[in-house]
Amino acid sequence: MLTTISLILLLTTSLAQDDQVKKAKVIATTPESIVIVGDSNQSITVDGVARSYILHIPPGYNSSTHLPLVFVLHGMGGTAESIESKSGMSAKADQENFIAVYPNALGHPSVWNSNLSDLSSNGVDDVGFIRGLLDKLEHDLRIDRRRIYCCGFSSGAIMSYLLGAKLSHRLAAVGIASGTVGNRAPDGSIRIIPTPSDPVPVIAFHGRKDGTIYYDGGGSMVDCLSVADSIKFWVSADGCVSSPQKTTKPNNNLRIDGYGGCKDGSEVILYTFKNGTHEWPSLQNNDNFSATDSMWEFFVHHPRR
Repeated sequence: MLTTISLILLLTTSLAQDDQVKKAKVIATTPESIVIVGDSNQSITVDGVARSYILHIPPGYNSSTHLPLVFVLHGMGGTAESIESKSGMSAKADQENFIAVYPNALGHPSVWNSNLSDLSSNGVDDVGFIRGLLDKLEHDLRIDRRRIYCCGFSSGAIMSYLLGAKLSHRLAAVGIASGTVGNRAPDGSIRIIPTPSDPVPVIAFHGRKDGTIYYDGGGSMVDCLSVADSIKFWVSADGCVSSPQKTTKPNNNLRIDGYGGCKDGSEVILYTFKNGTHEWPSLQNNDNFSATDSMWEFFVHHPRR
């Protein structure tokens, strides 16, 4: 077993050698791991493939309290760093005391393998990657297993939909920014995510002027299923009532469709932005709205039952 002195020497050496570790401050040590506040670049090998991710630990982390965990997945051609910046999720994690993790997809350009189109069917087992990473984080950190969430943008949103379906027994809810549950092949056949075994609360955001994953179906690169098709999938999977409660904000740019009466207290909410494009909604872009704040509020209300 490592002594306190040897742990300190190990940390000092590793920090001197690894300039990718940022905001280094030890807040908990065990014989198995050292937990550092802020961002650290990490890696894990899954099925013989080295995979990387950024782990963000909030200042309020300690060894006695189990915290929520939020996966945040970047879009096609993006990186862990880009979605961390775009979403502002790390600042939210520090404010609300949860752990955020930003995995990196593989490929050139990087894309998550949802296996829903030729564009994303690259043979990489990304479900296995996220499952393996979740296993590691649950082993190494104090994670509240009832409050594990996943969200993503574009390709990362499609992957989040897939993870919600495949890991419905582990994820409490998912958040979607510009995503789809499936695509149409040139021969007219449809590839769609599988039906989840358990209900999964879903909060989704999409702009009507999205020029990549079209709101009403189609896309600039892939023939995507529409937002209505995606929401219909989850309303059915979660056993929600058919008629949504509709709310339009005073600026007329935002409409909210909320589906309640779902199994096990789940819920499906769609935020539609009249002037929104292919973007993570924020106060700094066309949406003038923080998807990050709304996602976290939704997650708080939906622990796993």
